[in-house]
Amino acid sequence: MTGKSEWQGRVGTSWAAEWERTDRSFSALTDSLLGDASSSKVSQGLDIGCGAGELSLAMARGHQGAEFVGVDVSAPLIAVSKERGRHLSNLSFELADASTWSRKGFAPDLIFSRHGVMFFDDP
Repeated sequence: MTGKSEWQGRVGTSWAAEWERTDRSFSALTDSLLGDASSSKVSQGLDIGCGAGELSLAMARGHQGAEFVGVDVSAPLIAVSKERGRHLSNLSFELADASTWSRKGFAPDLIFSRHGVMFFDDP
């Protein structure tokens, strides 16, 4: 299984270069998750292992009154996410390990991970 150090290096760089293909491959899952998330009001949402940001972006567009944060250990993926999300004022991305990350005043009522937690040592 791919570990944290690989996401911080070669694998993260590769996924960052291929984000458009990855978005296409997961589009049906993203649509399903958006449908589930739209069934309740969201104030703050946290995307764990956000990758190139596709699900975070979709959530932020769909819940404009809510604040969303995407967290990932890969600097190349976070760079892509930040560029893609620069126009959304309710969305930010942070380079961090979600298992230890926190932000003062941020208490998400929606925590989601399309694909990230499966790579954690202790999901």
